[in-house]
Amino acid sequence: MSSLGDSLSCSSTSNIAGGGAVATESVSINDQSLLAIDVDRDSSLSVDGGSGKITNNGKVRILAGAGATAGNVYSPISTATWEGNGIYQAVGGTWNESSHEFTVSGVQSGTSGVMETIDLAGTQRALIDDGGTGWSIGASFLTMDVSTTLHFTATSVTGETLAFLEALIEPGQSVEGAWELIVAGEVYADDDPVYLSFNVGESYKRGDLLVWHFDGSDWEAFDAMDLTVNGSWASFTATEFSGYAVSTVPEPGTFALLVVAALGLFAHARRKRK
Repeated sequence: MSSLGDSLSCSSTSNIAGGGAVATESVSINDQSLLAIDVDRDSSLSVDGGSGKITNNGKVRILAGAGATAGNVYSPISTATWEGNGIYQAVGGTWNESSHEFTVSGVQSGTSGVMETIDLAGTQRALIDDGGTGWSIGASFLTMDVSTTLHFTATSVTGETLAFLEALIEPGQSVEGAWELIVAGEVYADDDPVYLSFNVGESYKRGDLLVWHFDGSDWEAFDAMDLTVNGSWASFTATEFSGYAVSTVPEPGTFALLVVAALGLFAHARRKRK
């Protein structure tokens, strides 16, 4: 458990994920700030051992990625007093305002390139597989209070678009998943979150991965501030539907060999010039 001393004051964005258990005496979230908690691995916030006070005048976001078990119920915030006029967002599940419990949604399964129709009042998670590449992506959505139809399509990125990305990454890196995401209609407002989970296998930690964004013409590094790796799933929050990818970073030994090889080529070129 990580202790933050007397108080946690959110003035921007704070994330608790990867099984993090944060303890503090009080919590204050201002009107421009966000506290996000990924419930997978029982990530949690304890306020004065459960007898404290949380004052939320901004936004608290509870998230469940693809690694969370459907139907599990979590109490991610342990406190006695709930104050403030802020909101509580449930992504990938539902939030009970009375009991302060989060229930993980079931999963609607689909296939790459095929549109899925999801009622966000009943289901808030989708899992899309691509047989050709072996890639899988989970998408967790905001819950809606009334029946709300979402038309969602996730298509694996191949061909020239994938080649553009592969040309940007360093030798020794690999693309572990690349997807184009499309939502039809106006169900989601600007800046509404979708929590994406890429199946990258069991070998990686957070520092082993890079996230990329494709805007329709170019790939750029994506600042996934809440990137977390739980088991085989690398998850992060996005606020627009477009192209996203996850790649590895070169292992230190591989990088060192690349540096040595580059220096050797440089020395050889100098000798030839002389």
